[in-house]
Amino acid sequence: SGMTRHILAERLKRLVEAGILERRQYSAGPKRYDYVLTEKGQELAPALMTLKDWGKKHMPVRRATNA
Repeated sequence: SGMTRHILAERLKRLVEAGILERRQYSAGPKRYDYVLTEKGQELAPALMTLKDWGKKHMPVRRATNA
């Protein structure tokens, strides 16, 4: 069913700390935030696309199961 909110929040925090994402508040009540790629994060795009293409070629398709 996906990752928990806690895990997602921790990963986003790490990406912000690494300078890959920037956290921007877009609503004051209640506080809400967007995450956008920094210039550093945008520089990762070619590497990520290469990994994605490699995965499509070499990794088997995994189908979701309703266990």
